[in-house]
Amino acid sequence: MYTGKENKDTISAFIHGFEAGRDNNCNFIESLTNSIEKEYGIDTKATGWIGQMQLLAEKTENDWVTVFKKQSLKILIIELSQLSRKEFLTSLRQRISGKINGLQYNFRKGWITDWFGIVDLKANWFKEIWTHKELILLTEIENELISFGNMKCITEDVKSTDTLKEKCSLLSLEMEK
Repeated sequence: MYTGKENKDTISAFIHGFEAGRDNNCNFIESLTNSIEKEYGIDTKATGWIGQMQLLAEKTENDWVTVFKKQSLKILIIELSQLSRKEFLTSLRQRISGKINGLQYNFRKGWITDWFGIVDLKANWFKEIWTHKELILLTEIENELISFGNMKCITEDVKSTDTLKEKCSLLSLEMEK
């Protein structure tokens, strides 16, 4: 489902609508808040899960959308059945492949935000879907993206570097093997 531009308002509206449509049997928000409390020690306050997510974004020096995606992936991986998990991880790998292949056409701040939201090099479940050489290249790409600085300081018209283009090209070739 396409909800338009990704931001805190559209995502929170979608999640609340999804849970309401499931007669609140989904418990995604509850899982999200519990995971943030457990992993980062950030309690849900009067601002609810949206405010809790904002505190996490500030603590990790990311933006709200990035931390939402990263925490959501963690929850989905835990709660999916083994078959669904395998399909989901295959889809995630294909999405990352699409990102690196589209670098020269679509690189902007949103590309970086999306990368940090869907690439989790620290997670074992993420490492499972890549070869050793691919993981090395993913790490090199991430390190190049980190060199752009804090997400809050990156402008919309950010330009890709030759190093980033080279690493993405190498990863694309490696994934085709």
